[in-house]
Amino acid sequence: MNVRRSLCLFNTIPGARHSASHVGNASTDSIYGAGLVGSLVYMRMLGNTVDSMADGAKGLVKGAIGQPRMLVPFVLVMLYNRWNGILVPEYGFMHLELIPMLVGFFTYKIATFIQAIEDAFMVVQKETRV
Repeated sequence: MNVRRSLCLFNTIPGARHSASHVGNASTDSIYGAGLVGSLVYMRMLGNTVDSMADGAKGLVKGAIGQPRMLVPFVLVMLYNRWNGILVPEYGFMHLELIPMLVGFFTYKIATFIQAIEDAFMVVQKETRV
């Protein structure tokens, strides 16, 4: 399976499990979902950076100069700040919570951990066959 696809799959499984279990209320689940979408965007940008590094020195310079993926957590926190500062008091929208949003964002760490374990098992299987 393609590494990008498996990482996206491993990233969405905890999100789907969280939403299916109805741990929190609907607003907390939607905030968690916003963080999960942020993590999918981050993973996509991370994959693009890794692909640009495969081009050698030219790709490495290109990847080092522009790393917009670092803006994803910043955008999530700014969204939280501006949403609660402007839209909640003036228009009565639901209040966002930062912790569920960041937990949703950091689900990509679970995906990378699962991918690393899967790769380690593949290496061990190849060594035992030889």
